[in-house]
Parts: sequence; structure tokens; C-alpha cells
Amino acid sequence: MKKMYFIAIYPLQGVVDEIKVFKKDLALNYENSKALKNDAHITLFPPFSRDIELESDIHAAFQKIDTDISPFEVTLNGFGSFPNPKNPVIFVQPEANENLNLLHERKAVLQFWQEFFYSSHDGRLQRSQL
Repeated sequence: MKKMYFIAIYPLQGVVDEIKVFKKDLALNYENSKALKNDAHITLFPPFSRDIELESDIHAAFQKIDTDISPFEVTLNGFGSFPNPKNPVIFVQPEANENLNLLHERKAVLQFWQEFFYSSHDGRLQRSQL
């Protein structure tokens, strides 16, 4: 059995609640009930699936990610979308932000990607790298 994972940052609850108003409007007026599926967040690492038996490996890999960063503000301005024919995604667009870029560029996140997904041999994850 597989389970979905992703890495994201979540805003303060007040922002989540404000964005939920937009999401409810999308669900009601545009028949997009999937808009209500997740709370507002900024994705740093896109969703991926892994066998649930390997969840402890995922936790070990997540622990390697350096999350020591001071709180910062993100300005939201307008909307954007991901072109996905089956499940189009509309999102509130964050403005360019040095701290947000830093999180995206963190070496640990890149290492996570490389170690966790591209370090395979004969189709099996090399767990020694985790």
C-alpha cells in the first residue's frame, strides 16, 4: 500500500482561514470540491508516493532537512495555476521572497531528493544513505 507525502510550510491559522473563503467559493461556484481537500500551504517538495512499509525511511530522511530558520513574512498577490488536465490546481501566488527561495534551495532538500529518489540500484532504494 502506498501513501502520499510532501514537504510544505503552513501559514498562520488566520491566513489559512482567509484562503479557505476563496476555496469554498471555488468549491461552490465552480464544482471544485478538491479545493477544500488541503489547508493553504506553500509546497517546497512536490507530492510523492512511497510504500507505507518504508515510512520510517521517510521520517529519517525528513529529519535530515535543516529547518532552523527564523520566521518570515510572505506576501500573497494574485493567483497562479498548475496545468494539470485531470486536476487543475489554482493557487494564491506568493511574491518573490529571499527566505522562501532559501528554503527551496536548501542543500538538505536537494540532498533529500537525490538520496531518497535517485539513489537506487536494481530498482531498490539504497537505505544506507538515509
